[in-house]
Amino acid sequence: MKIQIQKWCTMKILPILYVWMMTTVIELQCLHISSVNVPVAALVGDNVTLSCSYDLEGAPLYMIKWYKGRLEFYRYVPKELPHQRIFPTMGINVDVNQTDDHQVTLLSVDKTTRGRYRVEVSTDAPDFHTVLITMTMNVVEPPTGEVNLQMEETYYSPGEILRAVCYSPVSNPPMNITWSIQGRQINQDLMAVDITQRLLEVSPYSQFRTESILTFPVKRFYRGRFTLGCEASLYNLVKREASHEVFEKKPRVAQVILNETEYGGCARVRGEGFTIQSLVMIIWFVLSRLLVT
Repeated sequence: MKIQIQKWCTMKILPILYVWMMTTVIELQCLHISSVNVPVAALVGDNVTLSCSYDLEGAPLYMIKWYKGRLEFYRYVPKELPHQRIFPTMGINVDVNQTDDHQVTLLSVDKTTRGRYRVEVSTDAPDFHTVLITMTMNVVEPPTGEVNLQMEETYYSPGEILRAVCYSPVSNPPMNITWSIQGRQINQDLMAVDITQRLLEVSPYSQFRTESILTFPVKRFYRGRFTLGCEASLYNLVKREASHEVFEKKPRVAQVILNETEYGGCARVRGEGFTIQSLVMIIWFVLSRLLVT
């Protein structure tokens, strides 16, 4: 009898435990957030859309909540009328017409809008599963001013050292500067270049100007010139650039020295190079001597 009981427990309880485990796994998979979009940064005065894509896998939606920090500012409940509820929160101005169960649009954001945002998605009874995601958004002032590119020289020969300085517009946080030649970004690791960047604080506004100094040996020109550019960027919100044409120094014309020999009919040519002009001068000199004789 005892053995029969043990055998029944093994036959009955284990399948029940297996079914319970499988049911639990399926329930845990019934709510999945595929993507949440909270901009890393926005400019003061912009409209910003926060979005959340989710898959309930057949389960009914119970509630969507959006928080700034610990404060709830938006709620969507399908079973309630109206579906939407907005809670007053500093820095938050929700556009109800462009807001639903998948997105929230904030109007005219300012510096008080920056912070950590959390979205919570919950399924309805009997499970009431909840998944939450937290992300951070920054709000910045638009930069003031333009990019300023300065160069020591305009004309260079291959092998000479080029030095240039680029100043970004004033901003907070500071802008990042990248350099380019002929529109291609300079890779400091692959090229023999030296790039030094530092921040210059602009008082009393607690804003910054980025200074970037570029030094490298000139190696080649493109049809006697190339374009040097610097670009200042603030996140992916603002990009401003400046460029400068760099020209190749013209090669010096060969110095032709004609020395009449003691025989009066020959000439020696000394110089840095032999050009067509040199040949013409030699021919002219020989012909003039022949005509004289």
